[in-house]
Amino acid sequence: MPQWMTCTWHCAKGPAQDHGPALEEFMEWCDTSCLELNVTKVMVVVISSRQQESRLTSAPTLIHGEPVKVLQQYKYLGTVFDDRLRFDTNTEDILKKCQQLQYFMKKVNSFGVNRSILTTFYNSFTESTTCTLIPS
Repeated sequence: MPQWMTCTWHCAKGPAQDHGPALEEFMEWCDTSCLELNVTKVMVVVISSRQQESRLTSAPTLIHGEPVKVLQQYKYLGTVFDDRLRFDTNTEDILKKCQQLQYFMKKVNSFGVNRSILTTFYNSFTESTTCTLIPS
């Protein structure tokens, strides 16, 4: 996954491939700002809620004549989302982490570790993992 990402938002009433104007505007801004895009590292997630979509099969996304990799899901700032803005994978990842931490706590507890240490571990790791999606 790339280390940074620039997003362009475009609401199109046409097909999902019709994000060309926003992409052209972004490429023009990069050119005028003396920024060069490394097309081999550029990836695109086209977010759409349309039920009957052709999945970008008719026209690939091109930057300076080179095709851009289209992703089905993306991890940004630790949150995984897909092209329908569903967070199923993210929820499953958090659940797996919590199950691993719970198993670890059971193992440590079986060795007779002090409760205050277990409470500190829970507050530091397990609670922070479970609360990542709760808005403040």
